Amino acid sequence: MPSPNIKLFSFCGPLSTASTINLICSFECMLDIHKYDRKLERSFILLEESNICESNKKHIQSFARFSLANGISKPRVIKYLCYLKQLSELLGKDFEIVERQDIEKILEQLSCKQYSPWTVQSYKVIIKLFFKWLYGNTKEYPEIVSWINISISKNKSPRRMPNEFPTADDIVTLVTTAKSIRDKAFIACLGESGCRIGEIGNLAIRHVSFDKNGALLNVQGKTGFRPVRVVYSTYYLKKWFQEHPLKDKPDSPVWINTKGKLKKQISHQRLYELLQKTAKKSGLTKKVNPHSFRHGRGTFLSHFLTGYQLCNYMGWVPESKMPSVYIHMTAKDTNDMILQLNNIKTTNNIKENNMQVQRCKCEELVPITEICDCNTEELQKVVDKIK
Repeated sequence: MPSPNIKLFSFCGPLSTASTINLICSFECMLDIHKYDRKLERSFILLEESNICESNKKHIQSFARFSLANGISKPRVIKYLCYLKQLSELLGKDFEIVERQDIEKILEQLSCKQYSPWTVQSYKVIIKLFFKWLYGNTKEYPEIVSWINISISKNKSPRRMPNEFPTADDIVTLVTTAKSIRDKAFIACLGESGCRIGEIGNLAIRHVSFDKNGALLNVQGKTGFRPVRVVYSTYYLKKWFQEHPLKDKPDSPVWINTKGKLKKQISHQRLYELLQKTAKKSGLTKKVNPHSFRHGRGTFLSHFLTGYQLCNYMGWVPESKMPSVYIHMTAKDTNDMILQLNNIKTTNNIKENNMQVQRCKCEELVPITEICDCNTEELQKVVDKIK
């Protein structure tokens, strides 16, 4: 077997865990609600402290550095470190003497355990990539792993129904229930944009711009930066920006802790807890997590946008298969169309909802469930008369 392709890192010399992390952190400096730098450092430390053989440790460390140097994201490299350490433990032998039957046995064990199809698929992908690198190949997979099929059969792929996800009215309920204007703005943005939690959570002040039609969020996702138009959220965003303690500092996080002297970025865990507490207080019984908002919005938009438009808005590459997931979920549209062609009336699949806006006489866009600030004094006079 050819020796591992470690020569790619010979210019660095041997790197300690600490110097590896310093090299990694120097590649970029940006907001990070997931604390990936900390998690990556911890993953290297756990690998170093593990009981797997030294040879395998070096292979995994070198593969991780190779991946980072070639633009693989930190969260994915963290997964590489975790899965390959577990693979080494399961194999119980040096990677250099692993044979095909060893891989077959491991994959059989994984399939028999109660892992999700996606977890098993991740193991397969990482195993193929790692041994491709280990054998020094850059174009083709070596025979030891070339046979591994990474596709997931449709009958094993977990599906959730559209009515399991938060609807537009559910989002309005959560926004109304939220206690602070910051929390209202966050829930509104997450629900309306359909963005990944990292995309919304890592917004800086300079990433948000307002115009007569609402706001544009310049989010950074898996496909790079993209502008995401929001309308309903604009009212709450503007109010939050008026109160934001660091609004005059463009690089400051949009979502910060307002208590205490240190106005730090809110972590992923804290944002998740915010959603859970608000949902419980509102009485909403659906599963509420950051990704369920994305699923719900994607399902809703699939009624109106083409596959290409949906990819562009949701941050998928044009050839992505993700739109088919949401189009499949809304197959009732096809059924309704067939019935209408046969002169059979159907109920409209798209219901009116409260996540809409109206343009006030002052030209501001205001949710239909709110009252514009310009009417506050006038409204107070009416309230006083009633009293």
